[in-house]
This record gives sequence, C-alpha cells and structure tokens, in this order.
Amino acid sequence: MKNRTTKFHFSSQLKKNRKILNELETFLDFVPPQRLSKNLRKMFMIYLSQQNEGIDLDMNEQVMDLYFLFELLDAVAETTE
Repeated sequence: MKNRTTKFHFSSQLKKNRKILNELETFLDFVPPQRLSKNLRKMFMIYLSQQNEGIDLDMNEQVMDLYFLFELLDAVAETTE
C-alpha cells in the first residue's frame, strides 16, 4: 500500500511540474525575458527614486528577491536568443 501512495504522490507532483513548465513556456512566449527584466528594473528604480521619506528597513529581502529574479531572467534571455 505504501508503494502505491508513493507512486500516486510522484505522479501528482509530476503533473504539477508539467503544468508549471507549460505555464512558464506560455508566459515566455508572450513576455520576452529581456523586456520583462528591463521593465521591472525601471519600475524598481522609479519606486526607489520616489521614496522621499526613506525606504523600509526590511527592504533587503525584496532587493535580494529581485536580484535573483533578474539573474533568472538574464539566464533565460541568454538561452533563448
């Protein structure tokens, strides 16, 4: 019985992974990674430039998340050129 449960879990996870990959492929078909990266960077810089009263102290987490997202977008852009 345990073996069937494991197989079901693996099959379920595989379907989820396929769905994620299909959605990612569709997203990248409609939104070029270079354009997205450029636009997100611009939006972030505009946001920072408009913070006249200072930036939240916990901004490090957001900056790190964006950094790794930009790295991913750059890698995807390089492999799809």
